[in-house]
Amino acid sequence: MTISLAAIEDVPALLRLQREAFRPRAIELDWLDAFPMVEGLESAMDEFRKNTTIKLSLSDGTIIGSIRGCMEDKDTLYLSRLMVHPDHKRQGHGTRLMLRLMELMPHQRAWLYASELEPEVVRMYERLGFREFDREPGERNTQWLMMERYNK
Repeated sequence: MTISLAAIEDVPALLRLQREAFRPRAIELDWLDAFPMVEGLESAMDEFRKNTTIKLSLSDGTIIGSIRGCMEDKDTLYLSRLMVHPDHKRQGHGTRLMLRLMELMPHQRAWLYASELEPEVVRMYERLGFREFDREPGERNTQWLMMERYNK
């Protein structure tokens, strides 16, 4: 497996991965119209251009994980859309992707949104040193946890 920068040509595969990665939870929550499930190619291309995206690929080139980030200012990194294919979850891939992107994008502060509906993901972020600093209401009476981590 290799972690590398994604290219614009990877966007269709990343969009398929996004749907596969979020599908089990969307089915469980009866939320098949959630944005990760219905985002179109044009939107995904626009987001790709605004972010640095890395991918985790198998030896045959199949993308099984990804994360993106952008610098909000010279010191602040915003991380988003961490995803790992369901067949490859709980193997440390999400942690490796997070750490690699934070290494590639020097920053003093990193922050992200986490859904209260994903306690395992929140615990992973906490293990990486992220702490909740605020909350925002989400769709369907959910809460988004805003989490941050400062470099020492």
